Amino acid sequence: QNGNASLSFAKSGIYSISAEKKDEKTGRRILTRPYCIIRVNEPAQGIEERYKAALDESIEYIFTNKQQPSLFDEWSMLTMARGEYPLSREYVDSYLQNVESQTAELKNATDYARVILSFTSLAKDIENVGDVNFLQKMSDYDYVKKQGINGPVFTLIALNSYGYQIPTVQGVSIQNSKEMMIDYILEK
Repeated sequence: QNGNASLSFAKSGIYSISAEKKDEKTGRRILTRPYCIIRVNEPAQGIEERYKAALDESIEYIFTNKQQPSLFDEWSMLTMARGEYPLSREYVDSYLQNVESQTAELKNATDYARVILSFTSLAKDIENVGDVNFLQKMSDYDYVKKQGINGPVFTLIALNSYGYQIPTVQGVSIQNSKEMMIDYILEK
């Protein structure tokens, strides 16, 4: 339509493509130019194995360079967990204990969101991290948007990573909601 087309082929092979137009006087269909031939090849052999090997190599590099994971290593922990790297219980527990002992260093909504993503990828509780309920930190709308658009964006990603709900918390300036954050993002 309007000179644009989308093609899909069920299997590899050689296909010819042409266009027709209707003759105004006779009503007959006339083959028009351009006429082209398309060769559809099989996907590259071994692409999945090469991808898996590259992923494994990258994750091994992360693990090798994060022997004592702690706060602010969340992206590394998330990558290893989602990449199904075989992390020992001791390694994960060490990370969790290090984060629990450093929660006072978390200052922004994105800090809490990052830890929520990491802990969720490790199937760990986010409602009692060093006596801090990370979901409650997301309850204050003003606090979440204090970083501009990044606060609501990362908060929504963290909340939606496991279907978390924002709890109602007494004493916040404005009770936060997913709808309010979406509206804030769309206004930017």
